[in-house]
Amino acid sequence: AIAAERGGIEIYVPPAPAADHWLSRLVGHARALAIGEHLTCGIGGARVEVPLGNHGHQAQARRQERQGCLTPELAGMLQAAIGHDASAPRDIAAGAGMPRLWHWAAFPSFTPQAELGPDGHPQPGGFLPRLPLPRRMWAGGALSFEGDLRIGEPLRLRSEILKVSEKEGAAGPMAFVTVGHVVEGDGGGRVTEEQDIVYLGIPQSFRPPKPVPPPGPLDFEEHVVADEVRLFRFSAATFNAHRIHYDLRYAR
Repeated sequence: AIAAERGGIEIYVPPAPAADHWLSRLVGHARALAIGEHLTCGIGGARVEVPLGNHGHQAQARRQERQGCLTPELAGMLQAAIGHDASAPRDIAAGAGMPRLWHWAAFPSFTPQAELGPDGHPQPGGFLPRLPLPRRMWAGGALSFEGDLRIGEPLRLRSEILKVSEKEGAAGPMAFVTVGHVVEGDGGGRVTEEQDIVYLGIPQSFRPPKPVPPPGPLDFEEHVVADEVRLFRFSAATFNAHRIHYDLRYAR
């Protein structure tokens, strides 16, 4: 049962799972307590990678390939959305070099309205694994660039689930899904990216994160207002319906 539910995922098992813990709900509280005691010897928690089950979601085996293109029209929308008074003018005609990170607008997901979750994100269970945590956000990532992608050229995207792990944080249980992406253009440009996605519960009330001082020393500094209008236009250019981009009440 555990392999079918969590196959391919690194899970966190506390020494004494509570009655409402997912493991207790899956195998019963008594068995969950026995598993916790066996794995942790009653001291701290344990991280265990569950083998892939025959009928599990096999998250790490998931791959997908897509075709895309950053057309001059999409590039113009993106430039208008993120441009500001200090922005340098950019050539967005077909064949021009694509600015770094603009490939994020080249592969919009045409998810039907009925398949969006309450937060505006596509419901999990397709490419991304379905985990028992309803809130999903981009936590971070790393990118490398080889050559230049071009505006208007055909692009190929290969994506795969690299790792799924569950953890316990100060705000409760969370899960991290690492997705690997490779984008290639006909002209030889290539972007390699790892994207970390965090799954969280829904908090009872909004608690702002602790302020983090900017890194220093800075080579340059620009002040750009990221208001609701700019975020809405960026969401339109990337076809991203996540409500934290444009719904201030929801984000709070």
